[in-house]
Amino acid sequence: MQLTANSRKFRTLRTGAALQLEAIRQYAPSVFAPAAGPTTSERYAYIPTIEPLERLLSNGWSVYEVSQCKVLDPTKEPFTKHSLRLRRDADWGRMNKYGGAAEGVGELVLTNAHDGTSAYTLTAGYYRLVCSNGMTTGKQVAAHRVVHAKGRTTGEIIDVAARVIEEDFPRMLEQIDMFKRVELSEVKRDAFARAAMELRYGNAWQTAAPFKPAELLHVRRPADAGDSAWAVLNRIQENVMQGGWETKSTGYGRKSRVRPVEAILPAARINRGLWAVAEELCDA
Repeated sequence: MQLTANSRKFRTLRTGAALQLEAIRQYAPSVFAPAAGPTTSERYAYIPTIEPLERLLSNGWSVYEVSQCKVLDPTKEPFTKHSLRLRRDADWGRMNKYGGAAEGVGELVLTNAHDGTSAYTLTAGYYRLVCSNGMTTGKQVAAHRVVHAKGRTTGEIIDVAARVIEEDFPRMLEQIDMFKRVELSEVKRDAFARAAMELRYGNAWQTAAPFKPAELLHVRRPADAGDSAWAVLNRIQENVMQGGWETKSTGYGRKSRVRPVEAILPAARINRGLWAVAEELCDA
């Protein structure tokens, strides 16, 4: 099964099977950029995406999602921001040291650009079998940035990726276990929903948001029912990221559907923020 998402600002390919390089090239040609974009300065150091990716692919990892920002100027398309979500084929659906679990699997999330707009970022992620959107962990677990400065190399990216896999994946699983054990009170569930509204709509969410915080607590599937921090995180995350339900505008009462969050940077920011809120509520 293949799912694609296209808007004015980005395009995404998600699939139930590993993506081949040609499919990645079609949706994210900037992954294969052989050099830095023409608008970068002399201080900018080109760090390829494709070389670390090929190393990971040769070690049992596969790409299951790819995204790239759209640009109006076609000459900038080969260098713009892109993101990849990778899983180890051997990890799917079973527990092991690389982050697999019965209900999901650990992912390595790579984000880069060759036009000076983004550092090379590597993050631990988690993909549940019961839903189509993956999570990325909060900053306390993993969010490693390698800036495009002189002296940075492909080898450094591989070293950081190894650190995410060997150190951050186990910590991520420990946090998931904690989220499953901690029950959130009604007050904390409501606080979680309000925090999610602010992550998506900013400080003015009370007037800008087209729906109430309580709607983010709606259970879409039986697997997400319950009051554990894990259940609440999963249903809020899916409702925030996927949208899709019908609502009415606050100003004019017109019916519309809540839009999904699909652009690379907002999706990453909201995902990390939701994970961090879950951590805070569990510690409170």
